Amino acid sequence: MRIPNHVQLTDAKQKADLSYILSYDKLIFNSVSRSIYQNSDFFNAGDWSQGKSNLPEASRAMIRRHLNLSPLTRTNNLPLHILDVGCGLGAGTEMIAQHYPNAEVLGINISPMQVAYARKHHPAATYQVMDATNITLPGEHFDQIISIEAACHFSSRTAFLKSAYRTLKSGGSLILADVLFKENKWNDDWLIPKTSKIINLSDYQQMFQQVGFIVNVIEDITEITWLSLCNYLRDVCGMSELAENLRNSVIAYVSVCVSKP
Repeated sequence: MRIPNHVQLTDAKQKADLSYILSYDKLIFNSVSRSIYQNSDFFNAGDWSQGKSNLPEASRAMIRRHLNLSPLTRTNNLPLHILDVGCGLGAGTEMIAQHYPNAEVLGINISPMQVAYARKHHPAATYQVMDATNITLPGEHFDQIISIEAACHFSSRTAFLKSAYRTLKSGGSLILADVLFKENKWNDDWLIPKTSKIINLSDYQQMFQQVGFIVNVIEDITEITWLSLCNYLRDVCGMSELAENLRNSVIAYVSVCVSKP
C-alpha cells in the first residue's frame, strides 16, 4: 500500500510502522473481515471449547478465558488500572471494562483509525494511539496488562515485554493470547515481522524470564482456538484455501499469565 505523500518520515521504523498501520487497517475494516465477524468489532481466533456456533461468540469466549487467568478480583474496592495493548476496534477492551467495574481501563493501539473507532463505539474504556514496543506511560502504574492476539504483530516482542514490565506495579500481571508462527512463505510478510518469529515454546518461555517475569501459565490451546477457527472458516464460511494456509502457518497458539516480582 502506498504511503501518502504528505506524511513526513524520519527513519526506517516510522516508514515500516506506517506501512503496517495502513495494511492492517485495510485488513480489519474490509468487508470480508467485517462479514466473518458479523460486524462485532472483535478480531481474534476465538475460544471454541464450549461449542460456540459463530466467531463473535467464540471471540467473546476468548476474552473471558483470559480474564479468568487474572489474579485480580472483579469486586476489588481499590481503583485498578488496567492496560489493553493492541486493543483493535475496542470490543475486547469494553469487555474488560465491564468485567472490572472499579477499574480505569485504557486501550492502546498503533492505528489512529482504530483508536478513533474504539472511542466512538466502545466508550466504556479510554483509548490512546501508542506503539506497544514503547509504552509512554508512567512506570509502576498498572495492576494488569492484557494483550489478546497482538504481540505476534509487534516489531519486537522483547521491547514490548520490557515496556510492559516497566509500567506494571510489583505483583502486577501480564496476560496474553499469543501466536507462534512458522517460517513459511505464506505468513512471511508485513503481518508477522521476522523479529517476532519464535521457533518453539521453550525459547518463548525464556523470553519472559530474561525480561524478569515470573511465568505462571503458558498453555498451548491451539486445538480449541486456531485449528477450530480453521474448521469454521472451511466448513461454515467456505474459505477452504484460507483455512488450510492458516492451519499450516502456526507452531502454537498460547495462553499466558506472567507476573512482575
